[in-house]
Amino acid sequence: MTTPDYAGLIPQNVMDAARKEWMRVAEERGNWDAALAAALRVSHRTLLERNAALERERDELKHDIERYVAISSEEATRAEAADARVKELEAEAARRALEAQGGGDGE
Repeated sequence: MTTPDYAGLIPQNVMDAARKEWMRVAEERGNWDAALAAALRVSHRTLLERNAALERERDELKHDIERYVAISSEEATRAEAADARVKELEAEAARRALEAQGGGDGE
């Protein structure tokens, strides 16, 4: 059985930002604990920003889907109305054909 690649679940931009911040703080302060804390803060902030962007995209897609559903519903209503009108016209044509043959009640 293979071990899942948990590191692969973290977006590359988050890893890059954390690594950059880790190195910056470690170089400035020489303190690995401070570097780790800084890297975690940057990772957290980057993930929050990414989540916010994904939520905005989700909301836009949801709006688009709602619009497509509404359009589809309108088209279905129009199609039903057109089908009903075709049936009316077919019935009228059949009635007139019967009348023309002398089988109708009208004359």
